[in-house]
Amino acid sequence: MKLIKNILNVILVLIIVLCFYKIAVKQIDYYKANKENSNIQKIMEIQKPNENLLNKEKELSSINSDYKFWIKIPGTEVNYPVVQTDNNSYYLHHNFKNEESIEGNLFIYNKYNENSSRNILIFGHNMRNGSMFGSLWPYKDTNFFNNNKYIYIIQGDYIYKYEIFGDAVVHADNPYLKVNFKNQEEFINYINDIKSKAYFWRDVQVNEDTKLLTLSTCSYEFDNARFVIISKLISKNKVDKTELVKVNSNGKTSKLIKFEYMLKEYYLIIILAVIILMALGFLYVKLRKRNRN
Repeated sequence: MKLIKNILNVILVLIIVLCFYKIAVKQIDYYKANKENSNIQKIMEIQKPNENLLNKEKELSSINSDYKFWIKIPGTEVNYPVVQTDNNSYYLHHNFKNEESIEGNLFIYNKYNENSSRNILIFGHNMRNGSMFGSLWPYKDTNFFNNNKYIYIIQGDYIYKYEIFGDAVVHADNPYLKVNFKNQEEFINYINDIKSKAYFWRDVQVNEDTKLLTLSTCSYEFDNARFVIISKLISKNKVDKTELVKVNSNGKTSKLIKFEYMLKEYYLIIILAVIILMALGFLYVKLRKRNRN
């Protein structure tokens, strides 16, 4: 009996150590990635209206020649540089400094051409800690969708404002991977295809000059699901740095994201910990009864 008890205790201790090791490794990876993101974000911070934005972009380009523009989505954690390269897989596993990273970096679909394409398609990981595109899931809620309509792209001396008008869950093989269109009919069909699968939708007017911005990240409703957010360019203006100071991630979703992250990341460990505690409690009670006898 004593031997069995000792074996069980050793097994329980090993399980606990393994659980904490898994947590520690994952958190170290997240810490490193978040630290790098924070350092890059500091470069683009606008504290005063007279700061030179072009110098900031030059600094970003000097760090990574793949840099294209900066994206901000108020109400979410999205506040990152966006890159583009010929290899669509590279930035799934590398950060802005070209270092290996579990978060990767936001990147533009390699078939997009700034001069001819009508749809900017940006990919990013759905990170459980809310980084990259991990804070887009609240757009599946009607109130959040209605109250957080805008995406901002900062490029050179200009700020591009996009209005979100739809979101949907599609299969990875769906024709949403489209940035170029042969004609207006194909363009309209693209929009209608996403509309047919939409969570929420606002009808908008489109014409032959309409430009789109589509965001894509993993979703888990079914195998190879992708959550996409589609928006329309509504203005392009010279950067008003006074206004730009206000266009920041306001963290409205931070608490929700962190709470869901804890549930997603640790639910198996929490369940396992409860089972271990119950097992220890059972053994403790059993041993006390045995000692009394």
